[in-house]
Amino acid sequence: MDYRLKDGDQTTFMYVLPFSKRKALIEFTYFTEQLVKESVYDTYIKTYIKDYLHVDEYQIIETETGHIPMSTFNFEKFNTAKITKIGTGGGWVKASTGYSFKHTEKKVTQIVSNIKLNKTPSFKLFKKKYIFVDL
Repeated sequence: MDYRLKDGDQTTFMYVLPFSKRKALIEFTYFTEQLVKESVYDTYIKTYIKDYLHVDEYQIIETETGHIPMSTFNFEKFNTAKITKIGTGGGWVKASTGYSFKHTEKKVTQIVSNIKLNKTPSFKLFKKKYIFVDL
């Protein structure tokens, strides 16, 4: 994560995931309560490519936008004995980081274990100490 490119006092960062010497995913991320216009993201990405990666000739093949809810809302209260919401809808995105991939892997393993033990699938999916940290 590269924090050099800033937009005011907001927390922003850029990251690059190279796929080869000529292809990469480049993302600019905001941690803010307000939505940011897509054109602002585009401007920062182009600035980063030019000023930090020192690339003048490039082609943007695809773009993607989205919003990750960074929330401590108690999604777990919507789970039942037969329904367990997963992923973002289940509150599996860490409110402190926005990260979810490894957490999802662990939670799915816990759900399978709970089912095998005849417990409610969502039994002990969230640990209180981590909820406290996210707050």
